[in-house]
Amino acid sequence: MAVPGEDDEAVLESMKARKEAFVTGHGGSDHPWEILWVCSSALWGCWLYAELAAAGRGSGGQRTQGFLPEALVVWFPLVLSQTKHLYPYGSLWMAGEILLAACLSARRGGTIDRPRTGGDAEKSTTGDRRLFLTLYRSSIYYLTFVAILAVDFDLFPRRFCKTEVAGYGLMDLGAASFCISGGIVSGRGWNHDHRNGKGKGNGRWDSLKPLVRAAPLVAIGIVRTVANKELDYQEHASEYGVHWNFFFTLGVLAVVQPLRKRILLGLGGRGGFAAVAVAWAPVVAMLAYQHGLSARGWQSFVETAPRGPPLGGGGSTVERFFFANREGILGCIGYVFLHASGEWIGRCFVFVDDNRNEDKDERGGSTQKQKPSMGKLAIALWVLWWVLSGRGGTEPLGGGGNHEDDGYYYDYFYEPLPVSRRSTNLAFCVWALAHNVALLWAFGALETWLRTSGRRENNNAPVVVPPTWAAVNRHGMIAFLVANLLTGLVNLTVPTIDTGDGPALCLLVAYLAGIGAAVHLCDRCLGRPPRRDPLKRD
Repeated sequence: MAVPGEDDEAVLESMKARKEAFVTGHGGSDHPWEILWVCSSALWGCWLYAELAAAGRGSGGQRTQGFLPEALVVWFPLVLSQTKHLYPYGSLWMAGEILLAACLSARRGGTIDRPRTGGDAEKSTTGDRRLFLTLYRSSIYYLTFVAILAVDFDLFPRRFCKTEVAGYGLMDLGAASFCISGGIVSGRGWNHDHRNGKGKGNGRWDSLKPLVRAAPLVAIGIVRTVANKELDYQEHASEYGVHWNFFFTLGVLAVVQPLRKRILLGLGGRGGFAAVAVAWAPVVAMLAYQHGLSARGWQSFVETAPRGPPLGGGGSTVERFFFANREGILGCIGYVFLHASGEWIGRCFVFVDDNRNEDKDERGGSTQKQKPSMGKLAIALWVLWWVLSGRGGTEPLGGGGNHEDDGYYYDYFYEPLPVSRRSTNLAFCVWALAHNVALLWAFGALETWLRTSGRRENNNAPVVVPPTWAAVNRHGMIAFLVANLLTGLVNLTVPTIDTGDGPALCLLVAYLAGIGAAVHLCDRCLGRPPRRDPLKRD
C-alpha cells in the first residue's frame, strides 16, 4: 500500500521530467527565413494598427485605438505565428493584414490628419523621429514573452525551441536580441557623452557605479536560481547551465560595457593604440573565442563535457561551478560582442543625426552628409552569415573542433561554422545581428512610409504606436520580470503539455493582457517616466 503523498510526489516528478524532455534535444528550423517571417508578424500588426488609427481619425472616431484593437490586430497574430498553426492560418492572417493595411494606405492617400490630443495611443511628435526604435524594441520583448510561455505547450512547434547543439531556433534569438537592442539604445548616450566630454569618471564612486547598478540584476538571478531549486521547477541545463541564468549575463554586461565606455571616454583622442585596443576588445575577444571553439576543441567541450571536473569529485569550487555553467559563462563573450555591436549600430546608424544636429547648432548652418544605410548593413551581415555558415550549414566545424590531421588549416578557413546558440559562437552572433538589423531597418522603412505616404513633401505626419507596446518600451525590465513570474505561475498550476490548442491560445492572450496591465499600471504609478534601457549606463 502506497504511503499518502508519495503518489503525488511521483506524479510531480514525472511531470517535471516530461516538461524537461519536452524542451530539450531539438535541432531548430532548416533555415532562418522562417524565423524572420514569424518575427515579421509584429511589423504587419503595427502597420495595420497605425493605418486603422489613421482611418479612425479621418472618420471622426477613435474606436480603432486602444486595448482591444491592439489585442486583435497585434497580439493575436503574434501568438498565432508562434504555433503549429503558422501554416496556413498564421501566414494567411499576416497576408490579410498586409493586404488590408495596403488598401487603407492607398485609400488614405494625401489625407493625413493631425492627431488629437489625449487618447491611449502614443503618437509621434516632430521632435521624435525614432518611433521605429520603439516598435523594434517592443517587438523583441513581445516575441520573447510569447515564446517563453508558449514553448511549454504542445501548440508551440518544437523546431522553434532553443537548439541543443546547432541550428536556427526562434527562441535562440531572445537573449541575443535583448543584448543588441540594449546596445543600440546605449549608443545615444555614448554619442552624447562623447560630444560633451562626460563619463570619464575621476572619483571612487564613478568606478563603483557599474557594480552598484549590476547588483539588482545579480540579486534577481540569485533569487531565480534559488526559487527554481526550492520549487523543483523544470530546468534546461544546456541553456545557460545548472545555476546560471540570463540575469547573471545582464549583470556581466552592466559591468563590462560601462567600464569599457568610461576607459574610452577617459582616453579621448589621446589614447592612441590603447584607445583602439579598448574599442576593438569585444571583436578581438570574439575572434579569439571562435578560434578556441574551432581549433582547440572548445566547441566539443561545451557540447559534451560533464557537469563537473573529469575523474569525478576533484576540482575546486570555481572549477565545479565553471563546468556546471560553462554555457552561461562562456556565452558572456558572445553577448558582450553583441551588445558592443549594438552600440556601434546605434552610434553610426540610428543616432547619427544627433551629431549632425549638434554640428548644425554650433556652426549655424546645415550639414548635408549622407546618412549611413541600415539596409546595406543588413545585406552585408546576411552575406557574412552566408559565408560563415556555409549557406546555412549547421554541421560542427571539423567534427566538433578536433583537428588532428594535416588538413587543419583547410578545415579552419573553408569548413562552415555551426550556428550554435549553446556556445554563442561567431556564426550565431552574425546571424543574430543580421536578423535584428533587418527587423530594425523594416520598422524604419515602415515609419518612413507612414509619415510620408500620400503627402511626400510632409514628413511630420503622425504615427500611432500601440499603447501597450509604448508602455513596454518604457518599462522593459519590469515587463520582463512580470512575464517570467507569470510563466512560472502558469507552469506550476497548469499541465501545459496536456493542454489543448484552444485553451492554450486563450491562456497566451490572457498572459499578454496581464503583462500589458502591469506596464500600464507602472505608467499610472510612475507618471510615464522617460524610457531608460537597463544596460545603458552613465
